[in-house]
Amino acid sequence: MRFLGDHTGARRAHIIADAENAASRRVAASLDARVTEQWPDGHGRTMIRHVLSI
Repeated sequence: MRFLGDHTGARRAHIIADAENAASRRVAASLDARVTEQWPDGHGRTMIRHVLSI
């Protein structure tokens, strides 16, 4: 995240993960990203958007 903050104009990062992908959800949680949205993808699987400040 530091690289993004130092080298881009980005102020937030978005992590989108399948609700059943525990490893990706753990990564988001380890970064203290908050859940902001959930929706079904084109295959009917629940997707979760996590957002964190950079």
